[in-house]
Amino acid sequence: MNSKDVESLVDEITRLRARVEVLEIDAARYQWLRSRRKMRLETSNDTWFRHDQKFKASHDLAANGTQYARYETLDQTIDAAMKEDKP
Repeated sequence: MNSKDVESLVDEITRLRARVEVLEIDAARYQWLRSRRKMRLETSNDTWFRHDQKFKASHDLAANGTQYARYETLDQTIDAAMKEDKP
């Protein structure tokens, strides 16, 4: 095996590790959502302004009696809810 082959394999391993990291984050979101009780997840059309900047919420998320903050993407909404939900 020459150095180009090794470099190619190292690049592929690096790429796959990054992909696994993304998949693990997505899996954690799914598991968190699945474990919620009385969950409501709906598409949102709400728009608001902060410091003259316009934001549009992507989703409304409520679970276990808590209405979570709205963010511009579904992933941001779930990530913030997961952080807020930790004891």
